[in-house]
Amino acid sequence: MAVLSVASEKAIRNWLVRFTKLTTNVYGLDKVFRLIVYTLTLVASSLAKRNPTSPHLATLKALAGPLTDARITMRVLSTLPSIEYAWGNEYNPTALDRTQNLLMLIYAPAELMYWLSAHNIIKISALAADRWSRASCMAWAGWIVLELVTIVRGLRAARQEARAVGADRAKARARLKDLELRLVAQLADLPMAIHWSLPTYPMPQWWVGFFGVLGGVAGYIRMWKATA
Repeated sequence: MAVLSVASEKAIRNWLVRFTKLTTNVYGLDKVFRLIVYTLTLVASSLAKRNPTSPHLATLKALAGPLTDARITMRVLSTLPSIEYAWGNEYNPTALDRTQNLLMLIYAPAELMYWLSAHNIIKISALAADRWSRASCMAWAGWIVLELVTIVRGLRAARQEARAVGADRAKARARLKDLELRLVAQLADLPMAIHWSLPTYPMPQWWVGFFGVLGGVAGYIRMWKATA
């Protein structure tokens, strides 16, 4: 007797095809790694409250570290297509777009400088490394605020489009859902960007993990839908 029904086998194969498609994309792989990293952060934070000396804390940190390094590396590489797109002949950026592009051009090198110093690849003072880290997160926070403006404008336009006579309801609903997921993702990222922009890092690690997972789930759903 077959272990799996034909329908189950088809569903599993379809999932594998879509997941493979997702993870062969830099942005999709980043979403998967993000979910893993921040889930580990949540688990570690909860475990540390119950047992601060647990040997499992070091294991969780060891698992999250390489994935975080991979995400930073991918972000550096993904900055290049963004620059190429910004210089494209068919691209006509608004003032908001230009500001976001500028902020990303600050964010990526600043984060890279911090990462290189954290791994002792370059030698700079702890104070300088901290400033590079906070500069990247300040740029990220600014980018998020501008992205929220874009999303809110998009939501207004999408709702008006959905109410228009003769509108394609299914297409309008799909656009609204995508914008809502983008909104959740950016609202989850903003507290983390502000947290890492401040010298005192005021937010408890549990909340960092929570917002990280929340934004990761929203981003993962968007990327997953794109594989259909």
